[in-house]
Amino acid sequence: MISDYISFCENVKGFSPQTCRSYQSILRNFARFFKKSNKRWSTITPDDVREFIQATSKSAQASTVNVYIMTCRGFFDYLVRFKGLQNNPFAGFTKIKEPKRLVAGVPENVCQQCLNNPPARSRRIKYLAWVAINIMYYEGLRISEVMNLRWSDVTEVIDVIGKGNKERIVPVAKELATLLNHERCIDDKSTYIMESYGERVRLRSLTFEINKLLLEAGCEVALAHPHALRHTFATRLACHGIPLPVLQKLLGHNNLSTTEIYLSVTREEIIQNFNRYSI
Repeated sequence: MISDYISFCENVKGFSPQTCRSYQSILRNFARFFKKSNKRWSTITPDDVREFIQATSKSAQASTVNVYIMTCRGFFDYLVRFKGLQNNPFAGFTKIKEPKRLVAGVPENVCQQCLNNPPARSRRIKYLAWVAINIMYYEGLRISEVMNLRWSDVTEVIDVIGKGNKERIVPVAKELATLLNHERCIDDKSTYIMESYGERVRLRSLTFEINKLLLEAGCEVALAHPHALRHTFATRLACHGIPLPVLQKLLGHNNLSTTEIYLSVTREEIIQNFNRYSI
């Protein structure tokens, strides 16, 4: 059943391989939890679900537990819809409350230090990582979206295929347009932007080099990762007063509430104001 559902998610719903692997791992953990009691999918009850959530909450953060809840609910919805299951035991369960956290992006000074110091083009993977940093900083793309970006997707806007195969457009910043036009002239035979000598760059290699470049620019370890650049992009636009619905479209968020986190006070603002007003 799990394999059927993962195939459904990948081929019908268009979820990324990474998301499908995560779902598969979660569902296998769920099945393993009830293995000793020989529970079948059709005999799982809301009380069983409650027991599972309580057990998971002891060793995982609220955000992780919520991913488990939503993944399992989707799986049982699939069983009800396509496999004849009568009821979804997760139907009455909502996400548990998560503590609000400040969204932290890569600091601007670190970004500028990184953007102003490109590696040698001969160090191909590292150079492409620098190009990816430019794209994420100026456009707010996810690393997976950068990986799948074709030269044909870039005009005066970038046509992005995001999570769940959802399409959105992001206007190309002037600074990035100059870089990409230069790169396209030099390497006019590549299909993908993240391509080296005719082969697509591996996600792990690209991520490693991005993290390394950010660290070399003075970024703290906790923020030296690709997704923090997306936070930098969103926070920068929010601070400059971009309308929230527009930012939502640029980021490809389903819910406006997800985008609202960028309107909260940043960590740097808290520190600066504390130092300014504390005695």
